[in-house]
Amino acid sequence: PPPLSPGAPAVAMADNMVPTVRFSVTRENAGEASPKSFTLKMGAETPIRIGRAPANDIVVDGRGVSQYHAELRVLRLDGDSTARLCIRDLSMNGTGLKRPDGKPPVHLDKRTDMALPDGGVILVPMLLKVSQDPSDRAWLKVDIEDTTMESADEGAAKESAQGNGQSEEDIEKARMRFVELLLKTREVSAGTTYEEAKKLLGASEDWHAVDESTRKECFDIFVQHLRTHQSTKKKDKKKGKEKEKGKKHKKGDDEDEVKENIATPEPKASHKEEKKKRRERRCGASGGGSDAGSPERKKKREKKGGGRRSKSRGRSASGAASPAPEKRRRRG
Repeated sequence: PPPLSPGAPAVAMADNMVPTVRFSVTRENAGEASPKSFTLKMGAETPIRIGRAPANDIVVDGRGVSQYHAELRVLRLDGDSTARLCIRDLSMNGTGLKRPDGKPPVHLDKRTDMALPDGGVILVPMLLKVSQDPSDRAWLKVDIEDTTMESADEGAAKESAQGNGQSEEDIEKARMRFVELLLKTREVSAGTTYEEAKKLLGASEDWHAVDESTRKECFDIFVQHLRTHQSTKKKDKKKGKEKEKGKKHKKGDDEDEVKENIATPEPKASHKEEKKKRRERRCGASGGGSDAGSPERKKKREKKGGGRRSKSRGRSASGAASPAPEKRRRRG
């Protein structure tokens, strides 16, 4: 069928016909960046993605940009009979849209589809930190080249042909999207089968980013990685338990040894030996050391004691001390 007027913002719906939009995206504040061209049809499983992750169709590497920041789709909004190119914000710091009418940019509502006009500029991210400069924000201008109507069968056949002719870079991006879907899904564990994962994630667009054989291959590698990681954690945990058990066993042996020492104290010395030791200690204290009981010291003590006794006897007999004898004078 012949194309409609170039740059038409919307396409009327027809039976068994699918709207297809061709457009380009150019980063305005990135120097001499060349535009990237895209073709997107209504009902496509895979949207055009914008974000920091390498798997995105439009990669914006900067502070405040989410891994998957925003995405573009061809949709028919509620209350509208025509299909339009729309943008949906998925980020933490928001996405802005500057319309070609010259009005200030608007902050898009999160997870809400908004019609994207021809010549509109997407701001990624909308919110900046205080330390950031406005030049850190990416300005992505969207130019709608044309919008055509294609039959549903023709559109599906063309999409399949394009998929078979993908470059290695595109295939790798698709793989990364599928693997990141598995990483984000906590329900997928080492024991999850492919059929269980298909029931759980089959409705997601990222599940269909790759073909069936590639999907099974990536899933098997992912689950095997989880099993290996889980096995390693169990071994480390077991080693930790054995180490703790060894510490407790050693502590128990020490406690048993203390209990045995308390229960079986050393035998006490006999009563006679204790008495002998006390007597020796008293003798040592009164004699002034280990030589207190030597024969020479005993003689000296007896001599001193005898002199004291004789003096005391003289006093008791006379009632008074006898006068000291006169000293003889020496002749010269």
